[in-house]
Amino acid sequence: MKKSLIDNFTVVGNISFPIDMLRYDACYPACSQDAARIENSMKFLEHGKEVTLRCTPNKSAPTNERWLSFGWKVTAINGAPVLGVDTGSQRLT
Repeated sequence: MKKSLIDNFTVVGNISFPIDMLRYDACYPACSQDAARIENSMKFLEHGKEVTLRCTPNKSAPTNERWLSFGWKVTAINGAPVLGVDTGSQRLT
């Protein structure tokens, strides 16, 4: 069976962003605002915000369990909400 490829996914967390997950899941911030959210989380300036990440080609899925181990949740894949996830967060504009 062929795996579905993804273009992007969204994560949310209340602690410092796990930078190594960018390498592990072969992804990068979708825009400068997402990069700023990552940086602010590292400086403890901003937590509980969504970060959208773009995937490198041929990415099949984010590693949900690994994100959870770092205190972050995958909340959407290709813009579609992941069922059963209640983030209580708001996206900055």
